[in-house]
Amino acid sequence: MTLVFRPLTSAHPAPNGWLFAGHVFALEAYLGTVLQTGVTFSPSITLTLAYTDSDIDGIDEDTLDLRYRDGSAWASDGISVAARDTAHNRLTFTIAHLTEFALFGQSQGFTVYLPLVLK
Repeated sequence: MTLVFRPLTSAHPAPNGWLFAGHVFALEAYLGTVLQTGVTFSPSITLTLAYTDSDIDGIDEDTLDLRYRDGSAWASDGISVAARDTAHNRLTFTIAHLTEFALFGQSQGFTVYLPLVLK
């Protein structure tokens, strides 16, 4: 069996309050040249994602979360954060199945600049 990472551009909107964080992809399994569907893992497998600072521009790095497409929405059940290495821009997750995934984060918030008036 061969696992294949396939980058995607998502036509599905991000969940309310979340922003895409530079990674939308499918993980697929092939046996020879035949795509395998419904592949699950027990125990879960480990997935490590590396990202760049430009991937998360305007996103709070501590809120990064991996979600999968369950057909109608982005879901996170069955996905666990195993390690969060923000110093080296790496996240490690455990996943139990293959599908379409996306990395999301929440906004850092807004910066308000007030005018400075001197006399």
